[in-house]
Amino acid sequence: MGGKHARPSLKPNPPEPAASAAASAPAAVATVETVYSVPADAPAAATALKGASITTSEPSWVEVLDGANQVLLSRVVLPGETVGLDGRLPLRVKIGNARSTQLVFRGQSVDLADVTRDNVARLELK
Repeated sequence: MGGKHARPSLKPNPPEPAASAAASAPAAVATVETVYSVPADAPAAATALKGASITTSEPSWVEVLDGANQVLLSRVVLPGETVGLDGRLPLRVKIGNARSTQLVFRGQSVDLADVTRDNVARLELK
């Protein structure tokens, strides 16, 4: 066995350019979450459930309490994320960064301008 064998190269592979690595990264997917204050399978008529949803284009702190004073949501909602809220009415809502947040209640967009002060919206959904 006197033949010469090629030795494998021990040089590391050159790093990929950042542009091609970014192009191969998966696209961001919007997150959708629904928060319930009562079991999801409970009859709507018996629990007086009404729906709302919050979507943000920038990080926004959101706190929502239902009619039983139970915290449905108390955290930062991230850009592109949609959080659905179902709970006993009235829903008490506080939204930080209100300019970048969209609120929908019973299928209708809610204008936050009249209830916003210093970019914090405070309102009650009945």
